[in-house]
Amino acid sequence: MQRATSAVSRIPVIPAVSNADKMALNPTGLWYDEHGCELEIFAAPDGCITGVFRGARGHAFPDECGVVGFVAGDLVSFVADFARLHSLTAWAGHLVTGDDERLDLLWHRTVESRVQDDAQDVWKGVWNGADVFRRRRTSSDQNPASVPSHPIGHEHRAH
Repeated sequence: MQRATSAVSRIPVIPAVSNADKMALNPTGLWYDEHGCELEIFAAPDGCITGVFRGARGHAFPDECGVVGFVAGDLVSFVADFARLHSLTAWAGHLVTGDDERLDLLWHRTVESRVQDDAQDVWKGVWNGADVFRRRRTSSDQNPASVPSHPIGHEHRAH
């Protein structure tokens, strides 16, 4: 199959996804992760997400901060700006439906790097891991200290 290209730029023209397709599954509502944190999001008909992340007491991010992102079908992605901590965290993954409706997400956290001359030092400020958010609290959400953070590659640091 040959793709159409723009006469001006020769960049392939990809058909837009309809808003109905983007919102086939709707993540709007309140979600809880295994650490006791809350994610309250609203997904607009165009697939844009806005909301609030609330850190749990004793969590690395105890504050409340805004989130922005996108939903497209079962794909979900959003970013939180933990400005006080000089940190951004982005989550991306899938909305899983059924009896155990959840957001299965990988996260990447970046912290401000004060060392710019060594490429290896810059990467020390990028951590990643996994979180699961559910529509209802679970018993582990009530005792978040009992649940590991699931970091990947930086086991000594919680996200």
